[in-house]
Amino acid sequence: MRIADVFSILEGPIVVEKVRCQKTGYAVEGPFETPALFQLRNDQFQLVESLIINGGNLKKVAEEVGVSYPTLRNRLDDIILIMKSESEKVKIKRMEILDAIERGEISADEGAKRLKEI
Repeated sequence: MRIADVFSILEGPIVVEKVRCQKTGYAVEGPFETPALFQLRNDQFQLVESLIINGGNLKKVAEEVGVSYPTLRNRLDDIILIMKSESEKVKIKRMEILDAIERGEISADEGAKRLKEI
């Protein structure tokens, strides 16, 4: 199943609990934080796909989706807000880790490990 198919079945944020490498067969269980794109509803995800397929041409996307340009712009603004809030969460986590290193609560090595996991 493709991830895009998952979006058509589920609504809302997705939590990944297991990932597996097809080549090696190795699997790791989570839960794992997912990219901001995974936090979009199915209709929002499809809009992003359409935007990419149409090379960012909002006029073409509006025609394809069957909405006016201002309506499309409002929908994209909603998506941008979701994407930005997820990005802000990552920045906050990074700052918390760096602050913990500075206060001596965790070692630099532990901090580096945590930063890589974000």
